[in-house]
Amino acid sequence: MERHNILFLTSWYPHKGDPTLGIFVKRHAEAVHKKHNVCVIYVRGVEEQKNHFETQILSENGVTEIFVTFRKSKKKLGIGKLINWSRFYIGHQLGWKALKIMSFKPDLIHLNVAFPAGIVAASWKFWKKLPYIVTEHWTGYLPEDNQYNESLFRKWVTKMVISRAEEVITVSGGLKEAMRSHGLKNNYTIIPNTVDTNFFFYNTPIENRKNYFVVVADLLDRQKNISGIILALSHLYERYPNTQLVIIGNGVDKQSLIELAANLNISDNVKFLGVQDPVEVRNYMQEAMATILFSNFENQPCVIAESFSCGTPVIATDVGGIKEHLLADMGYLIPANDGEALLNAMQKIIRTKPFDPYTIRQYAIDHFSSIKIGAKFDELYKKHCKIGD
Repeated sequence: MERHNILFLTSWYPHKGDPTLGIFVKRHAEAVHKKHNVCVIYVRGVEEQKNHFETQILSENGVTEIFVTFRKSKKKLGIGKLINWSRFYIGHQLGWKALKIMSFKPDLIHLNVAFPAGIVAASWKFWKKLPYIVTEHWTGYLPEDNQYNESLFRKWVTKMVISRAEEVITVSGGLKEAMRSHGLKNNYTIIPNTVDTNFFFYNTPIENRKNYFVVVADLLDRQKNISGIILALSHLYERYPNTQLVIIGNGVDKQSLIELAANLNISDNVKFLGVQDPVEVRNYMQEAMATILFSNFENQPCVIAESFSCGTPVIATDVGGIKEHLLADMGYLIPANDGEALLNAMQKIIRTKPFDPYTIRQYAIDHFSSIKIGAKFDELYKKHCKIGD
């Protein structure tokens, strides 16, 4: 089997300053590595840095990662933005230079999140004759979020990038339809996010689960509606006073959520753990009665696949692509912002423990494992890779 050289250009990627940003992109790259050679170039601006540009090359799980940071301009208005855009592009050129030193000649660019890295992908298609495909994750296309319509420049760039791609991959059918509704025309394929099913495994029988629900999310209440979960717990507390809510993650609304729990007199029942390493996230999922995602908008959240892989049922809202995988045997699908439905689902989990963890985990293996996802990308690469150059 021929191993192609796949270059991941990405607008989001985990780094030291934000270890969870675009973690799903990193997992896709690792899944692709099973059949192909993968290098990642990720460029970002930073406020303070000694040099204009700094490059770091790492290798993890078989994937070579080229990180380029540039010092952001302090000039005001449009001049500063123009300088930063030029440095963003130069940063990618430095990444390309690193590829040449490593004798890595890409057969295909796999762009992740169209803006802003798509500007580079489209440019390199013209100048370097490299085709590219796009995987999109951004919720901004969804009508509930609607950030796509807030910037004319972003809309122009995105339409140009999508139109010139060989194919577009979305992680859910809902995202595909949202993009099409904005006139973003291309051939679309759905490939969901992946999960390491060997790392997230089942080991705690339902009858031995601890008395808590777990939430793993950025604490951005506009999207994740953590306050709605806390309100539901306050009502659950009246009948089940020993039930706890474990919240893993940080974000801009953390303090207001802590204050909400205090005002509802359930501070002892709501545990804010902050960001945890993957082992701790897995351990909490394995022992939880269920994972809760009460979002107002989503695409295809990794946390659902991780929970399934641990054999843990999910209570989640019917938004984005969630209903595509949250079937009746896996948990409860409830309307967005319906606190009563959330409360009823939590009570059913406590009273009846109605779900089979083996069925839930097997679904994760069949739909989200790196082998399954890597095979889907392999088919795309065979169709679009440069051969014989």
